[in-house]
Amino acid sequence: MFLKPCEGRIVRDPNDMTTLKSEGQNKPDNIYWRKRLLDGDVKETTPNKNPKKKAI
Repeated sequence: MFLKPCEGRIVRDPNDMTTLKSEGQNKPDNIYWRKRLLDGDVKETTPNKNPKKKAI
């Protein structure tokens, strides 16, 4: 699953305690991440195939 945190939320991965990146990350489809979806902490989305390039 590709997940992003919802506005104003900080969500930690229970395995390594790192925060979910605001641009989103792939996470396993398991009970922990499903619960975060149900609670409204994260939203499932698709990865951005063409990230914006920074102006030089």
